[in-house]
Amino acid sequence: MNVFPSGRLENPYQKEEKMPKILDEAVKQIKKSSPGVNPYAVATSTLQKAGELKKGTNKPTKLGVQRGQMSQKARRANPPSGK
Repeated sequence: MNVFPSGRLENPYQKEEKMPKILDEAVKQIKKSSPGVNPYAVATSTLQKAGELKKGTNKPTKLGVQRGQMSQKARRANPPSGK
């Protein structure tokens, strides 16, 4: 088995998935503004309703990938169309 730099062992049976950038940014914002809530649940639910994450998963849609590449300022200036 391989050992990560942090010292924990790599589990060959568990594939570690990277959180989409749009979800990561949303979680950071929720942690800052709303202590006491589960930021992952709130961000996932909100982004799924907005169509930026696929329903029932943390995988981004095409829209989610595009909006994840935008800066926060650009996302606020260009809300998703059709909503």
